[in-house]
Amino acid sequence: AVSLANSFASRGFRTALILGEGGVFQDLVADNVEIVNLGSPRTTGCIKGLTRHLKLARPDVLFSMMTHANIAAIAAHSLARTRNVLVLSERISFRFASRRLGDRLAVRLMPYLYRRADMVAVVSKDMEEEVAELARLPRGKIATLYNPVIDAAFRKMLASEDPDIHPWLRFKMAPV
Repeated sequence: AVSLANSFASRGFRTALILGEGGVFQDLVADNVEIVNLGSPRTTGCIKGLTRHLKLARPDVLFSMMTHANIAAIAAHSLARTRNVLVLSERISFRFASRRLGDRLAVRLMPYLYRRADMVAVVSKDMEEEVAELARLPRGKIATLYNPVIDAAFRKMLASEDPDIHPWLRFKMAPV
């Protein structure tokens, strides 16, 4: 999300990164990206604040990532009654998703809610198949957008000795 927000802003688009509450990568957000903190640790608690933000900021596009945030974005988009384009993005295969009640419920709601989106972006062709089946969406509403290219800031982070970098990224012999 940070890479995309920075990239959009660098191309001259007015860009805001909307967060439930804070974020571990906030220091990587470019100065020309507005950070909107909705102040809620729970996704459902963000709906009211996101609705308010959409009414006030009136963005051209709302791009949401991950299932629970997508459902909150659909709700806020509907409540705000704005005409912005709603793009949802799924990042993780549902085959490997959690079996918690909330996750199972979210998948069951997909066929009813995801049709309200203008587009659903996924990160692979396999996920395109999965989302088409689960959400019962026509192919024309699903697009594969591979993860963004690794930029200079990410390369710099990988080269650092930061102890928070995942060990897989340090092990140079593994194809990550």
